[in-house]
Amino acid sequence: MANFPDFADEWSYVFIPPFEGDPVFVADSGWGLTVSPNSEHQDIAWDFAKFVTTVPENALQFNLASGTIPAMPSVAQSAEIAEQMPWVATALEIFPYGEYLGSMPDRDLVVYEIIYPHILNVLQGVETVDQALEAIDAEANSTFE
Repeated sequence: MANFPDFADEWSYVFIPPFEGDPVFVADSGWGLTVSPNSEHQDIAWDFAKFVTTVPENALQFNLASGTIPAMPSVAQSAEIAEQMPWVATALEIFPYGEYLGSMPDRDLVVYEIIYPHILNVLQGVETVDQALEAIDAEANSTFE
């Protein structure tokens, strides 16, 4: 929105409502800070990562500067985020229902090589929904072995 203000009123994020209960969801990715193992100054880089992610005021400034959705609940609820980044309002409404998916050996393998082909098979009538779900479950779980 900051880069393309002409589109300010032409799009929005929409989240699919739950079939029942709370709109619980899992997040398997997001904005992250990493430090290269080849860095000559890993200790300083990790100090910076901690500085911008563990102190609420620093995390707030990082999110505002980068335009990213806050990971820290106290930052997500801050008035500055709502005022300066109105496009994240929908995401912040469901923020309390988010849960961390956990560590996956290869997220892209699961999404692109396992889930996606089975969804296509269901859409094309090659397999049933139940067959696809059973295959996805077995194949995704096998990536942890």
